[in-house]
This record gives sequence, C-alpha cells and structure tokens, in this order.
Amino acid sequence: MRAYALDSGESEHVDRDLGLRIDRTTVNGRNARLLLSPSGRQEPSSWRFVVGSIVLLAARERISGTGQIVLTCGRVLGLVIDGMRDQERLSESTGRLVGFTLDRSDLASVKIAKTWLGAPKRVTFGGEDANSYALDLQIVAASIANRKAKPSNMKVFLEQMHRAPQALS
Repeated sequence: MRAYALDSGESEHVDRDLGLRIDRTTVNGRNARLLLSPSGRQEPSSWRFVVGSIVLLAARERISGTGQIVLTCGRVLGLVIDGMRDQERLSESTGRLVGFTLDRSDLASVKIAKTWLGAPKRVTFGGEDANSYALDLQIVAASIANRKAKPSNMKVFLEQMHRAPQALS
C-alpha cells in the first residue's frame, strides 16, 4: 500500500514495486480522469470496476473512499481517489491518492450482504488471520474490460472475482 502525490500536469505514474500504473486520460473529450491498470507484469486480461465505497484495513491503517478496483489473474489492485487515509484527506483534485495491490490468495474469507431482493450489495474480503488485510466494497457502478465500458453491479464483480485466475475474461 502506498500513498501518492501526483502533480496535476503528470500524465502517468508507474509504481514498479506494486506493479501498478495510474494514467491521467481525457474522457468524452473534456473530463480528465485517472485510470488504474497493472504494470510490468504479464497479466494479459483485467477488469476495472468503478467503486462507490472502498474500505481497506491493513497494518493499523484505514483507507476509505471512492475509487477503482482492477482484477487481474492473480491480483486485486486498488486506487482510492477521494476519501481518507487515517486522518489525511485524499482527493483527485489535489493529487493525494492511495494505491494498493493484494494477491487474490490474501483474501481468504468472503462475506456478502444482499438486498431484500437477494442481489449482492456489499462484499467484505478478509485474510486468514488478524494481521492480514480486510477489504470492503460497495456499489460497483461500471466496469471496463478490454477497453469497453459498460454498466455493472456487484454480481458482475463477484463473478469475475471467483473465476479461476487463469480464466479471467
């Protein structure tokens, strides 16, 4: 897990240690947005999810806010672009961000909260012991796979998360 201070003129940031890349790109010809993607590893397919609520608890740190989750064959990458890291304010407009990456095997247990209609609305992943990670996600709004954006939901996220790592499509 690492905090970033991005310059507003910086078009990309690569973290070789975590194997992630943050690109500033223009959407719809006018809105600048940050996009998270894997970097430096052979991970041919990935799914990017826009997430309305991310909470990551790790090593006595708490990170919460909105951002993106990227699923690859073996990892879960995350970027919190608007929220809090303990007492520090995170914001895309100021360039203060937090990126993280977890091996999928680090997230051993899964708890799924459902709506009254039975649809998944929130998922919490936990590690095997008290010293490991806990990742809580809510409100998956959109997904991007193979450079194609489409509406999404928690069900699509869970389907991709539970695919065999080599079968991520």
